[in-house]
Formats: sequence, C-alpha cells, structure tokens
Amino acid sequence: MRLQSKKVGIMLGIKQLGDTQILGEINRIMFEGAEIFIVLIGERKKRETGNFSFPSLFHESLLDLLVFIPNTEKQLRQLRETIPRDYSGLPLVIVPVLGERSHPSLDDISVLMEIKGIYFIPFGPLPRENRCKKKKEEIPTLFSRLDLLTESCIAALEGHNLRHSLWENNFFP
Repeated sequence: MRLQSKKVGIMLGIKQLGDTQILGEINRIMFEGAEIFIVLIGERKKRETGNFSFPSLFHESLLDLLVFIPNTEKQLRQLRETIPRDYSGLPLVIVPVLGERSHPSLDDISVLMEIKGIYFIPFGPLPRENRCKKKKEEIPTLFSRLDLLTESCIAALEGHNLRHSLWENNFFP
C-alpha cells in the first residue's frame, strides 16, 4: 500500500486499452492503494485543423501524479511543445511505448528529460527489421520496462527517477 490515498491519472490512447500488459500495470498501481483516473486520448482526423491537445490536468490539484503513455511520436512531440521548460505542475511519469509504425524521437525525449518534474520509466533501444525496404536494416524502437511502472510512480512522488541511469545497458530480444 505504498500509494495509499494517492490520486493517479493515466493518459493513454484508446487503442492501448486492449494491451494486457498496460492494464496489468494499472491493476498493480490500484493494488498499491492508488485511486486511478483514466484519461483517454486520441488523434484528430486529418481533415480537422489544429493540433492534438492535452487535457489541462498538468496544473490542477485533483491528482497527485500523472502518467502519460504516448503511442505515437506525434503525441510525444506535442507533449514536448505543450510543457514549458519551467514546468512546476504535478509529477509527470512518461512511459515511451511507441507503436510499431512510430520511430523514437530522441530529441523530444532528451528535451523532456531536462525538465524538472518529469520522470521516465526505464527504457532502452530495441532493434527491429525493416520489412518495407529491400535491403536489410534495423529500425530502432523503444522498449519500456512497463513492469517497473508502479515503482517509477512511487519514485516520482518522492521526487526522483527510479534509477539515475534511464537507458538500459543491453538490447532486449
């Protein structure tokens, strides 16, 4: 019960609701005593104007912690553009789980890593083969340690990342 009486908001895409690993980790957070608020996000259709918009939960005192699980590079980029460098809102844990068609933007991630109050779960690169092109090359993607989401939330509430070293040292199979 390390998260007893904490209110945790979890922002994730509608398509991610079927991911049993994400749902299992949300369940673990609830078993630690947290009250969960799910915020579903989705992309606007191409013919609509305007950018993807994030809810105004960043500065509200309704939550103790916000977890953001982007599934596209565009969502990660727009988060970077939305949050000011002098961010002083509630702790934000980012879980960079990008879909199969998205490539990681290390620029966006590095900018977000520098902002105080933003935390990441441990993640690292995972190579995968490019099936679209004739020559064999590997396209990098990110592997996030979802099994450490609960521990990362607890560490964020204490004001630090789970580990000082955010990148895993080895590639995962």
